Amino acid sequence: MADVFISHSRLDEDRARPIAERLSLLGYSVARAEKGAAPEAELDAARAVLVLWSRNARNSAWVCAEAAYALDEGKLLQARLDPTGAPTPFNVVATADLAGERGEWGALEDRLSRLVRGAGEKIEPPAQRSAPIWAAGSPGLSLAALAAAFAVHAGAFSAALTGALATEQVRVALWGAFAIACVCAILASLRFASALRAGS
Repeated sequence: MADVFISHSRLDEDRARPIAERLSLLGYSVARAEKGAAPEAELDAARAVLVLWSRNARNSAWVCAEAAYALDEGKLLQARLDPTGAPTPFNVVATADLAGERGEWGALEDRLSRLVRGAGEKIEPPAQRSAPIWAAGSPGLSLAALAAAFAVHAGAFSAALTGALATEQVRVALWGAFAIACVCAILASLRFASALRAGS
């Protein structure tokens, strides 16, 4: 029975080998699937499953299936080998960055130690934080509408004072600003109502 099973794309063999060697030097027994999918028995027996994400791994059905199994079993560990992150839903689980020269080994080794040597302690994916309900109304949209309205009002007022615009033209500009503000307010209200329905 291996302590850790390493799941990776076959195209990343050269990058996975030194990681397996490092874990072996730390005293962990390591298993890997040489070709294709891992035998189910190896995945079941491993106390931790380390998925090495890369562009190649994201396109591998085997790697995604092994990651899904490990996530369900509470023994998923993740690292990325290039700027490509883990795909959904695995992106809610912490992923160590091993892409650069100074890889994030500390946190990864800590989680591995808790899984393997911590009496089978499971790692639960972190709960996703939901945004506060007021944020659903899109404050950015409301602020943009306010800024546009103020800009048009200021421009129209300045143009009226200098005589660059006739009274009728100023009135049209102000009504246009009012219409834009109303559209933005309606859109923000619809998003807010949609968030309320989703949260109930």
